[in-house]
Amino acid sequence: MFRTRTLFAAGFAALSVLLSGCDIFGGGHTGTYVLKTVNGKPLPAVILEIIGTYKAEITAGSVTLNEDNTFSASITFRETEGSTVRTQTETDSGTYTISGNTITFTSPGTGPAFTGTLSGGTLTVTTEEDDITLVLVFEK
Repeated sequence: MFRTRTLFAAGFAALSVLLSGCDIFGGGHTGTYVLKTVNGKPLPAVILEIIGTYKAEITAGSVTLNEDNTFSASITFRETEGSTVRTQTETDSGTYTISGNTITFTSPGTGPAFTGTLSGGTLTVTTEEDDITLVLVFEK
């Protein structure tokens, strides 16, 4: 009897560890997602270029989804103008909601909410600014 309880407890503990990364009990979506591609291109990804005079690239990024439905995000840009190179990191934070595979981010003070899709360990967000559309793919 003792051996059966011990095996059951060990099996349950192992199952809990295996399922911790799944959405079956909720919360499997939490964690840090690292930016892998922009518009299908690996980093650093050129997002705007005027040959010989200006180039803007995304060099890094991440999104962290917390269990309390808050998020923090950062994107690092590199701008090259002639021989001058500048690097800038933009950050954002706020709350998120999930409905099915759709994730909606709301950030106070930065404009309207934006959405993405969450599938397994992949978060895809499409943004548009100044007639430039970016498809950002993050992986956990």
